[in-house]
Amino acid sequence: MKRIVLTFGLISGAIVAGMMWLMLGLFASGTLDFDNGEVFGYATMIVALSMVFFGIKSYLELPPPILRQEGSFCAILCVLSSIK
Repeated sequence: MKRIVLTFGLISGAIVAGMMWLMLGLFASGTLDFDNGEVFGYATMIVALSMVFFGIKSYLELPPPILRQEGSFCAILCVLSSIK
């Protein structure tokens, strides 16, 4: 379980952190405004949180499934790895 949580949580956190730094640079240069940034922000969250879904899906292949723990740990690791 720890391997799955670390793998998918860190991938999700890397997606969020990478897009955050990319969007900060694009905002600073004036390429993005708030209207476009909103779309990119929500798309980033959907892609990053889909890693939680794939983490749960890969964990279901292993008996016995504990869905709440797996999804919660992936989501918490995603949030913690994207904090500055």
